[in-house]
Amino acid sequence: MFKILHLKLICIKIFLNYKQLIMKKFKRTIIVYSNASKMGHRDLYETHFYSNMEKYFNVIWLFDGEPIKNFKKKRKNYFVIKLKQNIRFLFWTYLFYLEEIIIKKKQHPNIYKNSRLYVNKLHKNIIEIIYLLKLDKIVKLLFDFILYKTTENYNFFSNADFFISISTGKDLLADDLARNAKKKNIPYFFIPAGWDHISGKPMLVRPDKIMVWGKQTKQLCKNIHNFKSEIIGSFKFDIYKKNISKIHALKKLKLDHNFKYILVCGSVVVFNEHKLINKILKYLKNKKMKKYRIIYKPHPFAMKRIFDEKINFASPNKVIFSHKIKKEFKLEDYPYLLKSMEGIITPYSTMIVESLYNKVPCMAVGYTEKNQYGFDWRLHTVVAPHLKILKNKKFIINCLDENMFTKKFEEFLKVTSNKKLNLPMKKFTDQIVYTSDKTFNHRIIEKIQKFSSDS
Repeated sequence: MFKILHLKLICIKIFLNYKQLIMKKFKRTIIVYSNASKMGHRDLYETHFYSNMEKYFNVIWLFDGEPIKNFKKKRKNYFVIKLKQNIRFLFWTYLFYLEEIIIKKKQHPNIYKNSRLYVNKLHKNIIEIIYLLKLDKIVKLLFDFILYKTTENYNFFSNADFFISISTGKDLLADDLARNAKKKNIPYFFIPAGWDHISGKPMLVRPDKIMVWGKQTKQLCKNIHNFKSEIIGSFKFDIYKKNISKIHALKKLKLDHNFKYILVCGSVVVFNEHKLINKILKYLKNKKMKKYRIIYKPHPFAMKRIFDEKINFASPNKVIFSHKIKKEFKLEDYPYLLKSMEGIITPYSTMIVESLYNKVPCMAVGYTEKNQYGFDWRLHTVVAPHLKILKNKKFIINCLDENMFTKKFEEFLKVTSNKKLNLPMKKFTDQIVYTSDKTFNHRIIEKIQKFSSDS
């Protein structure tokens, strides 16, 4: 009896293994690249993108650095490629920024001065001289040819059916992988990770498909790049579908419900956020508004600030750093963080969209201050294509003049108590980011399967 049962179990196991092998054989093989060094990698992992894709495809994962530990525990089908910053990297940098100048020039005659933030002064000046002498076209042709001819050929692409790049758009490795796909006639899909990537960055290797956040970025992609894109949404916004009450959110983060909290979110690009916080603290102290607390969440990849102030921690309205609430914020914590807030203040970061999606009003600050990069915040906020949608909205208080801060902050405090704006906020974000009953993972799997069946 036991022998027969044991034999049956062995047969079932053999059948399941055989079925798995057959399914694997008929699965499409796709290569997916994403930046391991960016927040998007954490977000993709925590929204189960990697595990969902592996259910439907044979996937080869490519990264520019070591992926997170939990990803590596379960997988061997990944590779880390680290490019050297050699002369080839320099050619790519010049090519990228010469293309970027052209995009920015179309937006405003002086906006191109805000480009080239990540290169030193010497190279910044050389790029500008090349452009001013009208040598940019021949230099771009030369450098593009050199980059194409010197691209390393990766064996991953030998038997692949698709290549997907989920990246920032400013990435030499992503471009090199795209060149490999083009050489092998493998369809190349580009998914910009960020809201602003379509409006301000060139595409050095044109994809076969671009999948964007929503209606707004679809139109910007057409206007700026003359490319008809498809809407897919953003992987990060699936976490905001939870229905969480404010009381529950405060309790989850161990925040005292007797206080009102304002979240100050930092940006990547240099902005004197400590000075901004001190302005808020000074106002609250002068007005004796003791019930307010400030939670400060610096950007993890923020550029160095050398002209900023020190936060006045002696103020009665305490400042709480985000890591004091949680040692390490996970993506799943963001709905609780935003639901706990009266409003957020930020230098035009993507947190504006996330906040409004959660019906939390915003104050967006974009006044120009002294910084070591010469970045003109006010000019950027006025002309950046993706930011124009934020103008003249009752639930967004725009502050582009430092001298107007007090008046704008008072308007912001009034807006935070106006519950009539909840529905308009949600409708507004629907223009920027697409969401549906299906998850981002389901939508991208359907897009790939449809393309596969059509081709």
